[in-house]
Amino acid sequence: LEALKKSDLYSLEDLVNSISDLTNGFENFHNINNEQKELFLILCSQYYFRVKDPRLNVLLDKFEEIKKEKFNAALRFMTESELNQFLQNDLYSNIDIFFALYCPELAQKSFTKHLFELALYSKGLQFRQSRGINKYLNESQVDSIIDLKNKIRNTDIKLASGDSYKNLLLQRQKEILYREALRLYMATIPEEKFEITTVQRELHKDEIAVEFIKYKSIYGRSDSVKYVAMVLDSENLYPKFVPLFEEDQLVQGQKNNEHFNLDTIEEDKEIRGYGLTPIRSINNNEYTLIWMPILKLFPNVKRIYFSTTGLMNQLNLTSSLIKDSLYMSDKYDMFQLSSTFNLRNIKENRLAHVKSALLIGGVEYGNVEQSSKRKDIASWNFLKGTLREVTNIDSFMLKKSISTTLLTGNLPEEALVKLKLNEPQSIIHFATHGYYDKKNNLNNMPLYFKSNPLTQSVLVLANANGFSNNMNDVPDNGYLNALEISHLDLSQTSLVVLSACETSLGANISQYESNFSLVRGFKIAGAKSIISSLRPISDDATQEFMRLMYIFLLNDKLDVHNAFYQTQKLMKSKNKNPTYWSGFILVD
Repeated sequence: LEALKKSDLYSLEDLVNSISDLTNGFENFHNINNEQKELFLILCSQYYFRVKDPRLNVLLDKFEEIKKEKFNAALRFMTESELNQFLQNDLYSNIDIFFALYCPELAQKSFTKHLFELALYSKGLQFRQSRGINKYLNESQVDSIIDLKNKIRNTDIKLASGDSYKNLLLQRQKEILYREALRLYMATIPEEKFEITTVQRELHKDEIAVEFIKYKSIYGRSDSVKYVAMVLDSENLYPKFVPLFEEDQLVQGQKNNEHFNLDTIEEDKEIRGYGLTPIRSINNNEYTLIWMPILKLFPNVKRIYFSTTGLMNQLNLTSSLIKDSLYMSDKYDMFQLSSTFNLRNIKENRLAHVKSALLIGGVEYGNVEQSSKRKDIASWNFLKGTLREVTNIDSFMLKKSISTTLLTGNLPEEALVKLKLNEPQSIIHFATHGYYDKKNNLNNMPLYFKSNPLTQSVLVLANANGFSNNMNDVPDNGYLNALEISHLDLSQTSLVVLSACETSLGANISQYESNFSLVRGFKIAGAKSIISSLRPISDDATQEFMRLMYIFLLNDKLDVHNAFYQTQKLMKSKNKNPTYWSGFILVD
């Protein structure tokens, strides 16, 4: 290990030769446990990568065999926190090594197929487990499973409101309950195969599917984090491996190229959140780092399906600036997906059978003056635009014979909102304050010992000013977080609109998972398409954005995707400042 860290090839060569002799050319690993075998293979494969030795391919094949066994065990027996720890192995990532040791000069062409399928399998693995178990628990009519579901939910509530001494015991209790739910759930599902053919057969001639990958360097600089794109089209047999940038370049670009800030909103507009985060964009540098290397290889593409990772989750990649006032969404038809594997499920969502809609806005948050006397209680101001927004949408939908539930003023208290969310809704629309609470600093926490990171992403409801802005205080306190949402059954919901600040943001605790945001909570609950925001948004501009979108959606009968992007284009034609139209993203 020391030889590897110091890049001492001579010492490493001696070590590799010794391991080769010991294992009869890496063929005989008898009396060597799996951990030692794995370490031997990693050391030797890194050496062969450095000296460009073809034996690298043989070792990676053997390493893949070990990983398949470990992943199968992980999926069937590990709880959420255990799976997260497994994926974020501190010494050697279970996934990174395949991307870090990819060498075009040595690897067979088919190796990129393995890399793309590894991305499909590993990205969102923990999310798929959470969504599957939630669906299983919500749909079961068996008394013992309903009881198990209630026990898990009650433990989550206690974890949210309990003190630090009790939380460890409660976490262990939840692990036992969750493991039992996992065992029952896994017994009901077949093994799912993540093959590129599933994605490729959905692509037409002028379309590409892009899986963005983030991986840690496993030699040299220990803090080096790199991004690559795995790109699949309908014509090439194997995907393309496209190196992009190191994370430092993305961070530096954000610092150097801020091109608009909150002042453009705060001058004469109200915003729907804390408003503490400066708005930064890497502007044209974003296009140069992310899209240009891909488009050079695919110059004739017209439609792009993509799935983000890492810091990309904080960016609107459909609004990357190409030049002057030309943005990516102006030139290409773009679909952001939680995984490109979801291409198999994407259908034109024209919402032709919209039966009901839940509309929440114009919320009365309580007495601001009284709440402002205590530092731990937030003062949420009334948002006039949200009231106009939901009442106009309500009137419009009633004309279209859509059954609506409109909650305004003091009505949208947390308990009632949860009750209405548990009823089948075709569309769910929140127009209120929202925020991602960074104060608890959970971003780098590998396990959920303090609280589940989904509790940090929040929608603010009626009478929240009467409670501490530590939303973990008590249940039904006016702060509806993503964890509470994730327990719901929203499988009949076609569209969720989160017309509030920072609803796309959340703890980024795993490079293989999306942010632990409100979007993730709604996705786990089963919602299909979600419109959310990346930053603080203007109350007035957002009201106009939503008014136009529902006209495109329900009057012009456009599908959700086209209604959303037509709204962005129309808003951009009215106001060139990206603040008013680029803050929202659509995730299918």
